[in-house]
Amino acid sequence: MSSGKFTIAAVLFVGLVMVMAFQYVSMVVSYFQDVLGRGIAGAIVIYPDSYIDSAGKNLILHVSISGNGDIIVQRVEVVGVETTYVSSIKVVSGGSTIKGNAVNVNGAVEAYIVASLRGSYIPGTSYTVRVYTNSGVYSATIIAR
Repeated sequence: MSSGKFTIAAVLFVGLVMVMAFQYVSMVVSYFQDVLGRGIAGAIVIYPDSYIDSAGKNLILHVSISGNGDIIVQRVEVVGVETTYVSSIKVVSGGSTIKGNAVNVNGAVEAYIVASLRGSYIPGTSYTVRVYTNSGVYSATIIAR
């Protein structure tokens, strides 16, 4: 292996390790925020089982929302493809009420956020998704099915 190829491989490896470390730290911090109930008011954690239904043209986000007060999901963006609004929010567990795109959270809530999509998505492809709320922007990489 020439030294140029070795250097490129080493840089790519270090970059990959740094990305994996960041994801791991984010996951651990999110876990402890949920367990201890001390998350930032209105924090959203996007679970890895979230996906884009390429046949039905829906974005399905499985999320945990923590905090107290109204969390308003303003819009959802599939980076580089489209920006859309939330079609529905369905709470799976936890105490909350839903009014349009607003979720009144008291503690931790597990929910599904559904957004209708117009673009074409290739199954197996990863897309970066951003969720814009009144408490901040949350991002995750999800896969189209």
